[in-house]
Amino acid sequence: MEQVKALLAGLRENYLRDLGSHIDDIEQLLLALERDGFSLNICRDMYRKVHSLKGSGGTFGLDFLSDICHPFEDLLSSLIETPNGLHNGFVDNALAYIDLMGKTGNLYADGQEPSNDLRLSLRTVRKQVSQKSH
Repeated sequence: MEQVKALLAGLRENYLRDLGSHIDDIEQLLLALERDGFSLNICRDMYRKVHSLKGSGGTFGLDFLSDICHPFEDLLSSLIETPNGLHNGFVDNALAYIDLMGKTGNLYADGQEPSNDLRLSLRTVRKQVSQKSH
């Protein structure tokens, strides 16, 4: 049993070490969307990457990371369904989720849990997204 715990701890450590580069990849895709305009392929790639982080975050007990990824997936799905949403605050909202993902990853990497302020920030972003979609 101890070997399994050690293995999982090592996998989690590797995941956290690589998390920043995965978040950077998502940000680069977002910036390409902003620069070049809507691309279904880029949107789908971003969605897959965010979905993967959501699932693997849950696997490694990084529940707040998954909590951020879930509404980010919803935002991406909305853009895929309505491409003109790219010009309705999508980039700013997506950057807010990416920022929260980065801060959360840094906290987890430092052995800390996300603060109440960070949780409040997620609620604020979700509220802003919700208001812009109505």
